[in-house]
Amino acid sequence: MKKIILYLEAEQKDEQKNDSLGGELYSLFENEFGRPLSPMEIETLGLWIDKDNYSYELIKAALKEAVISGKLNLRYIDRILFEWQKKGITTPEAALQESMNFRKNQRKPELTGAGKQNREPYPNYNWLESD
Repeated sequence: MKKIILYLEAEQKDEQKNDSLGGELYSLFENEFGRPLSPMEIETLGLWIDKDNYSYELIKAALKEAVISGKLNLRYIDRILFEWQKKGITTPEAALQESMNFRKNQRKPELTGAGKQNREPYPNYNWLESD
């Protein structure tokens, strides 16, 4: 009987911890978005936690990535989380590394010899001085 009581007390503590983390997460999203979350957005956050089993830390990392990219909407954050899940990323550290790799690959490479040759020259015609 004591084991059951201890187990139930531990479960209750875990629920209280998750409730406080959930409230913190909602507040963080509202602060970053600069407005209160809509009921649909609150439901989406709940689904990420309950159905998709994303950790609070991973959701925060995805929010940070969206803020850095300047795309503050839940669809963008959902795509980030989905891509991380496909790649097996479950920790904020791995997410940070993936974000750095993504940004490094997004930079446009400088055009070198062959690339410059294939480019058409820009016509430099002065329309103001034409006859």
